[in-house]
This record gives sequence, C-alpha cells and structure tokens, in this order.
Amino acid sequence: FTHSESSFGSSAGAAGIPNRAAGFTDTDLTTRRKSIIIMMHHWNLPRNPDACCPWHTAVHAVQEVAQYEDRTACKPLWSPFLGWQCASCTCLNHAEVHPCNVCGSERPPGVGEQAHGGDAQLPGQPSPKVEGPPPAPVPGALPVAPKRP
Repeated sequence: FTHSESSFGSSAGAAGIPNRAAGFTDTDLTTRRKSIIIMMHHWNLPRNPDACCPWHTAVHAVQEVAQYEDRTACKPLWSPFLGWQCASCTCLNHAEVHPCNVCGSERPPGVGEQAHGGDAQLPGQPSPKVEGPPPAPVPGALPVAPKRP
C-alpha cells in the first residue's frame, strides 16, 4: 500500500465514485493510523484480563466501536470537515480551525478561505446567516481564530 491507499482504494470507489471531499487528496494511511492512536490515548478503558497488554485492549476497543458504527443506519449526508486540508498530515479541518487539529501545523494564509469559501457547505444548501455576537467559548475547547471577511 502507498500512504494514501487502503482496502478502499484511493480517491475513487469500486464504482468510480469520488470520495466525499473530492477537492482534497486522500488522507495518508499513516496519518489515519496516528489519528486513531491519539484518540485511544484519551480513553480510560478497563483492563481486559484476557488481553495481552493495555495497547491491545485499546485496539480491541477501536474494533468494538467500528463494528458498532458499521451496524448503524446509513448517513448519506455525513461528510468529513471540508474547510481545509493540512499540507503536513493531510487531515481535513473545519474552516475556522487554526492550526491543524491533528498535527498542530499552521494553516497557510488563504488556504481554505478561497478554495472553499471559508465555511464549507453541502451543495444546494443556502449559506448560513449568522447574526449577533459570536457564541461564548466552550470550556476546554481549542481556541478558534476570528473569521476573516
């Protein structure tokens, strides 16, 4: 496999349908793996006496979640973040996130703002109109830079 390949192929599926975020390159396999490992560090899991080690206990927990989600109803409007793609790790980020939520690399000036109009939206949906002051920050949330006009 190359870094962006998986059992799902690269940017197009078996039917030749491009991935949901067609304007971006595929996120590298190494980066997808690292993202999951970072997430695993946030979990407090009970030790499984049948597991060989805490690492494989966490790996089994990822499998458990993936199997559960695989059985949920389809979400045809689900989408990855469409704001901008990090040039360092290839993860996608929300349009208002500075720096990358995964690797911490800074978003280059103008990236995401011009290519996707700042706040990305699904095709055919009206632009959201936001009036009034910005919402209060959520305790413990990552800081968000103010929107640029």
